[in-house]
Amino acid sequence: MAVVSVADLDFTSVEADIYKEINIMRAKTIEAALKEHTAKLMSIAGVVGAAQGICGDKPCIKIFVIEKTPALTQQIPEIIEGFPVDLEESGEIHAYPEKEPNH
Repeated sequence: MAVVSVADLDFTSVEADIYKEINIMRAKTIEAALKEHTAKLMSIAGVVGAAQGICGDKPCIKIFVIEKTPALTQQIPEIIEGFPVDLEESGEIHAYPEKEPNH
């Protein structure tokens, strides 16, 4: 079995740039990526939530939207910080009112 370092591989410049970008982007945890991007995602009209999820068997960022439309899909990136993004139509999300404490 031979051990080959990435530096020994013969990448084209485009392939090398993609490899570097993936490694740089994955330097953050999914929690850090969500913390950094949730406010911006939530400012998009129609987005009602963002969370960590599992897509297939890999971590992903789930974006919950009222209605999945082509216009909305174009506004949301397919990858954030190296993690795939999954758009999920959830409809509107409402918090339950707090219960009155028993006296």
